[in-house]
Amino acid sequence: MTKWTKLVFAMLACAIISMAAVRAEDAPPAGGNNTGGGGGGRGNFDPAKMREMMQTRLKDSMGATDEEWKALQPKIDDLMKVRDAERSSMRGMYRRPGSGDQTTADANKTDLQKKTEALKALVDAKDSDPKAIQDALKGLRDEREKNRAAVKKAQESLKELLSAKQEAILVMYGMME
Repeated sequence: MTKWTKLVFAMLACAIISMAAVRAEDAPPAGGNNTGGGGGGRGNFDPAKMREMMQTRLKDSMGATDEEWKALQPKIDDLMKVRDAERSSMRGMYRRPGSGDQTTADANKTDLQKKTEALKALVDAKDSDPKAIQDALKGLRDEREKNRAAVKKAQESLKELLSAKQEAILVMYGMME
């Protein structure tokens, strides 16, 4: 990653965390929905609202009209989904074996997540067959390559609709290459 990409990701992460903190301070107690300090739950966090806020900010940054946004939004959504697939597959790598923390129901897991978890299970097992690890590793690498191709295709599809300025903004946000 380039220095600019890292900087943009860091700035975006800080903005998201700041928005979540401000939102949490302003939110009234939610009764049974908020797990409080002891449960370690997600409280009132609403991923759909967060995505909507991010998209509104992105639309404003790009200077897109409502009509332009109607064409851009589905392409941006597609790009975000394929980019999120790789990130979400990596989240599971940081859980301890047997933690029981399943963030995504099996039915909703992408092939990339499934292959990552299968490899992690083999790596965590003390008596795993080296051949099985090699096969799972190849499967994960192949799936990642498919995901990269899907990202590239989504970026190219989106690029067709963008002005030079809009493309530059998405490059600076780390969404485009």
